[in-house]
Amino acid sequence: MSAAGSVPETMQRIVLRRRPEGLVTWDDVELVAAPVPVPGPGEALLRNEVLAIDASVRSWLSPARGYLPPVEIGEAVRCSSAGRIVATDCGAYGLDDVVTSLAAWEEYSIVRDDIFTTRLSGPDPDYDTTGYLSLYGSTGCTAYIGMVEVGQVKAGDVVVVSAAAGFSARDLTLTGGAATDGGGVDLAAPSTMIGVTVTGNTATGGGGGINVD
Repeated sequence: MSAAGSVPETMQRIVLRRRPEGLVTWDDVELVAAPVPVPGPGEALLRNEVLAIDASVRSWLSPARGYLPPVEIGEAVRCSSAGRIVATDCGAYGLDDVVTSLAAWEEYSIVRDDIFTTRLSGPDPDYDTTGYLSLYGSTGCTAYIGMVEVGQVKAGDVVVVSAAAGFSARDLTLTGGAATDGGGVDLAAPSTMIGVTVTGNTATGGGGGINVD
């Protein structure tokens, strides 16, 4: 197994302590110390640099089974992440490779050569993992595919997006090369609607700011 420098023996992670009712509170989760896992054959250790807080995370905290099983009590909260490989016993990933994975709210995660992990780049100290996860994570891809491939939005179209679309509504900024999202999105009121007019490569909305109260 190859390792990049010294890897600590312990790390921090956020685990689920109880099923949330309504909005997630700090009492539903707990920050704990845990041993850093050691990758076995076919595995690599990812140092998570960016963790996503997507709408799908909330659904995984519920007991209902969806396209993925729910996070169990005591488990680290599942999420998308991006970071760099710091130890590897897997031929798919070299040291310092930049990867994105379905990991967890923790400093280090085990990854494998599977559908949940994608190598983004070889060693590159300038690779912007935050930018990648913002633009090409699940919410960004959902917005882009929905607007461009499914909706086939054209210049002059007026697009109405419900606030229930969550972060994907915010990611209308991906629709064009120089897009701006000026719509009023009230994340506390799912019935709120915003209108976005697409003009050339710019999408502009009429409304005021983002309310997350």
